Amino acid sequence: MKKIIPKNTINYTNITPDKLSSRTMTVQENAIISSFIKKYNRHNKKGILITTCMGLSFAFLCIYNGIFDFTAFAGCSICFIIAFSISRKLLPSTKSCRYIQIGQLHGVWSLRNNSSRNKLYYFDVVFPDSLTRIKNVNCTQTEYSNAKENDYILTFSFDGRTSYGCLLR
Repeated sequence: MKKIIPKNTINYTNITPDKLSSRTMTVQENAIISSFIKKYNRHNKKGILITTCMGLSFAFLCIYNGIFDFTAFAGCSICFIIAFSISRKLLPSTKSCRYIQIGQLHGVWSLRNNSSRNKLYYFDVVFPDSLTRIKNVNCTQTEYSNAKENDYILTFSFDGRTSYGCLLR
């Protein structure tokens, strides 16, 4: 498919991810989203690993120096609580997927990130049943290169602010 930046379509109104339909997922959609989450979480575990290592190193230093008081226990507990809260906030799960809808691909486009050399890839998804569309649906590079006009896209959002898309084949 020729890589195009989508133009505004008169027939469709632009919506935000929190306007997607809220419904229960089918088994196939659940499998697609869980495979997406595995790929997504692989890159977002650095903060959890850093705080867990800080807690473990704090605990080992206290044991090595023979400090078994409230300060050592509090320091280790704080590091592990921070690691747990980061894992609950940053790493999505299939239970936290609130908005999900299937649409058709209208266009694809990419942007270069200002802070690095990485490119961000986006779908422009149209929902013919509700006559709406979303411009910024995040996708991976492989899905970006394999996308064709009028392919079906599973669009979902965890927080109502950022939408993600996966090709349905």
